[in-house]
Amino acid sequence: MNALIVATIVALFAANVSARRLCDKRVIAGADTVCVCNATYCDDMPALPTPTKGVATVFESNKGGDRFVESRLDF
Repeated sequence: MNALIVATIVALFAANVSARRLCDKRVIAGADTVCVCNATYCDDMPALPTPTKGVATVFESNKGGDRFVESRLDF
């Protein structure tokens, strides 16, 4: 029983540490999509992965509303 409690706490902690706050998107007429922040919430940048030889990590934002979308390039 104790092992189950410990495993649950560890899993919840790991999920919380890796959780990312996403963009609260707002479209402004005649302009771009923006991320809205307030006193209690703001999006954040994902954690940077450890560099790996032959791999580039790309974070991309665009006018379509995507913010910090992560992808990998192998070379």
